[in-house]
Amino acid sequence: MYKTPIAMVKDDYRHALTAARAELQTLRALRGETDLRIAKLERTIAGLATLCGVEDNELAQGLTEACRSVLKMGDSVRSFRPVEMRDELVAMGYDLAKYSNPLAVIHTTLKRLATQGEATIVARAGNETGYRWTLNDPAALDALRSTEGRATVLRFLDELEKKRA
Repeated sequence: MYKTPIAMVKDDYRHALTAARAELQTLRALRGETDLRIAKLERTIAGLATLCGVEDNELAQGLTEACRSVLKMGDSVRSFRPVEMRDELVAMGYDLAKYSNPLAVIHTTLKRLATQGEATIVARAGNETGYRWTLNDPAALDALRSTEGRATVLRFLDELEKKRA
């Protein structure tokens, strides 16, 4: 059957759309791997700097960014309670001494990250709440993808990517 030029153009657009979606999916996966590697290296450098008695100004970061780094180190199974987050931050060499109640500040930070969509709240045994990096949580990503407002979700994820860049 003969295709009209308009039908041919639509086929070209569909092919380009499919290719663009595939490339985006690949790049997001690579970014996730890169973020994980960066988080692990930051933790390694912070630990080594502490052992050497050297202050590493390059890794000096705010609590929110430090919590993001810890969450990114997790995977699709692990979630962090505020107490576990505190322990990870201390292991990274993050100085919590400036906070009179570090657990309260950590808990507030984790809640804010969840409200912003960067972290997912996870129910844990014993009626406890854990937090997981949203991009590491397949169930959260599936829920986001199946939402009726897909365009809104995609805009949100794009904005989130811009904030992280």
